[in-house]
Amino acid sequence: MITGTKPKQLAAQTALSGQARPGNQNAAKSHAYSKDRKVLQLRSRRVSSRVNKAQKLYWWLADEKNKPTLRSWAALCVLTEDIGAVLVN
Repeated sequence: MITGTKPKQLAAQTALSGQARPGNQNAAKSHAYSKDRKVLQLRSRRVSSRVNKAQKLYWWLADEKNKPTLRSWAALCVLTEDIGAVLVN
C-alpha cells in the first residue's frame, strides 16, 4: 500500500496505474476475475443451482423471459459469497 498519501492522491495514482490498489490480492484469492475453466464451470453450476431453487420457490419467476435476470441475480449472489468469504478470513 502507498503510505503518506491522501485519498484523492491515492485515487489519482491508482487510476493511472490501472489497479484498484497496488498489491491487492483479494481478487486472486476469491477467483472473482478467474478465467480458469474449472473455476468457471463450478461457478456456473452454483449459479444454475441457485436459479433452479429460485424458480421452484418463486413460481412466478419460472418464465423464460425472467431467466436472464434470474441468472444475473444468482451470479451476483455467488460472487458476493465468494468475496465475502475471502474478506472474513
